[in-house]
Amino acid sequence: MDKDYLKSVHRFLEEKHTSYRLTNKKSAKSTIEDSVRTFSHGINDELYLELNEGRATGLFEHGFFESDLSRSLRILEELIKR
Repeated sequence: MDKDYLKSVHRFLEEKHTSYRLTNKKSAKSTIEDSVRTFSHGINDELYLELNEGRATGLFEHGFFESDLSRSLRILEELIKR
């Protein structure tokens, strides 16, 4: 997979992760979650499956957002290092 593409996805998710951690407002967190979910719909199918442990839907859903985001960042870092 193209490393520049992986880096751009990682950069976007890392920025959102930082914003999410730094805000205490529920409305801001919800906006960030929506933004990341919308972004994820445009992710390359192969990468989406890898980030979502082989599942075709449900990445970054409410209730799993933080764990999905942390896992996705770890996976992306590993893919970039390859």
